[in-house]
Amino acid sequence: MAQRASTWCLTIRKGPKVGSTYPLHGGTITIGRQAGNHIIIDDPKVSRHHARLTWQGSTFLIEDLGSANGVWVNNARITQSTALRTGDVIGLSQEVLLVFSDQPQADETMYDAAARSGPAPVMVPPSPQSTAPATRSGQGWLAFGLGGVMAILAMVALAVVGLAIYLLVLRPEPTLEPQMAMTSLAPAPTATPYPTYTPVPAEAPTATPYPTYTPVPTEAPTATPYPTYTLYPTATPRPAPAQAQPPQPTTTLVPTATTLPPYTVTLGRNVVYEPWGRPANPDGCNGPYDDESPVRRFTVEVILTNNSNRFIPDHWSPVFISASGNPLPTCIWYYNNTTVQPGEIIDVTFATHTEANDWVKALVFDELNYTLTVCLGPSGQAVPCQ
Repeated sequence: MAQRASTWCLTIRKGPKVGSTYPLHGGTITIGRQAGNHIIIDDPKVSRHHARLTWQGSTFLIEDLGSANGVWVNNARITQSTALRTGDVIGLSQEVLLVFSDQPQADETMYDAAARSGPAPVMVPPSPQSTAPATRSGQGWLAFGLGGVMAILAMVALAVVGLAIYLLVLRPEPTLEPQMAMTSLAPAPTATPYPTYTPVPAEAPTATPYPTYTPVPTEAPTATPYPTYTLYPTATPRPAPAQAQPPQPTTTLVPTATTLPPYTVTLGRNVVYEPWGRPANPDGCNGPYDDESPVRRFTVEVILTNNSNRFIPDHWSPVFISASGNPLPTCIWYYNNTTVQPGEIIDVTFATHTEANDWVKALVFDELNYTLTVCLGPSGQAVPCQ
């Protein structure tokens, strides 16, 4: 049986208001930073209108609304509408994670209801007067039992003492005459010594010496001298008769392969302009953002290939050049473990902010003592540099 839309919810695992749960009631649900969305997440890396959920059949479909950081489902960036399943983790940036799941189960609801119903009733112990007669009766039986045991022990002790006295008084004294007679009649035995054995001397074995071998002399090899070769006389070339020489063909030189630069840079899929609020931070990158003062945020994914045998250190970044000549800040967006090893290819996402009527004209890189410029058009596409 298909589940209803009301049985699903989104829970914030990481980000503002962590732990908050938003029930999903079907239809279309929008997520973003700006007021007017069904789910508002006030985070600087969340776009104004970031993502949209649509109920279809038995689950929700999620799609990206052209955000700067994209929508990630289980660490994979989506490029089209994607069906969600229970337990899916939705990422709107590195700092905002949502979990798509069912509503809380019945046992959790019962637990919450029990917790809200108030404290458990207090149990009042019974009055001490009701147990007094039983206590006195038990004490009487205990005293009677101890007295009987002590009486039995005393009678056993008297019987043991009487038996001991009887044995001591009536035991007859032993006589010594039979023992003395037996002693006088039995002669003491004479000990026979063990015979002495003379060991038979063992003859010493005669060792047979190993025979002495005379080595056979090895004959010295006779070296065979290399044969002597007589050089053939060099023939004297005869002069060729004078005749007209045919024209020689012209040799076309093969161009030498061009050496690759130390590194190359290309643009990835995430290259987008979108409306944004002016950053309040002095570095021009971080929020809070003033939506009343609009600017344009330019997000660009850079793919760098290291063609050299040297390492490109961490924290490399381009310089943004605007079409108006105004300086632009370089904002690091996704930048994890970006030390580029020889032969490695790595992608990093950067961003900047321009005025509403301005755009980024070029990206300039300066690494490994080599300067590389990537020229851009007004919409962010790569163009030949003039």
